[in-house]
Amino acid sequence: MVDYQAKKTIKTCLKSIQLDEVIVINNNKRNRGFAKAVNWGMRKAIRQGAEAIFLLNPDARVTKGGLEDLMAKSADIVGAVIEDRNQRECGGVINWQWGRTEHLKCGLLGAEHLKIDFVSGCAMLIKRRVWEEIGFFDERFFMYYEDVDYCWRAQRAGLKIGVCEKVRIWHEIKAVRERTRWQNWQLVKSHWLFLRKYRLGLRPSFYWLALTGKILIR
Repeated sequence: MVDYQAKKTIKTCLKSIQLDEVIVINNNKRNRGFAKAVNWGMRKAIRQGAEAIFLLNPDARVTKGGLEDLMAKSADIVGAVIEDRNQRECGGVINWQWGRTEHLKCGLLGAEHLKIDFVSGCAMLIKRRVWEEIGFFDERFFMYYEDVDYCWRAQRAGLKIGVCEKVRIWHEIKAVRERTRWQNWQLVKSHWLFLRKYRLGLRPSFYWLALTGKILIR
């Protein structure tokens, strides 16, 4: 768990997972970025003999199910159903024309039937085989897209991504208008990095509009 200005929510989050041991990375004094902080925590967990690592945002909480349900899934990276007041998300897909992401809503068939490219780093179970095959998160992503990149790297290595419908996570998703300028800038930078990394090409007019805040990137 990466703690950054989450003093009001982290206690509720910790109570919801009911684990004897949780590694909390304090990003308050010096914000390392999400990917770097997660890698620090993963290395510590691996040194302690972890067979799997569960990432959870400190402003989220588990409302149904638990780690046993996530571990029971055959997938190598397992996400949960992310809920807020208005919707339920069940992982996402990548639009390879633009390098953008789309979060999928749980429909009548449920999460188990969806073909997904990634699950949210808000709640992500990573099994040992994953870091043995592909290592850690790409620390060039300060925030945003690091989870998308990690899942896609895993799939390219032949690993499986899945969602466990038995596990529900409450995490209120911020509307675009609620993001700060700094957050929007980080989103633009991470999107640009994702485009470059997978050689999707750059579209200057698209990025000019992005930088002026006139279109939605994600």
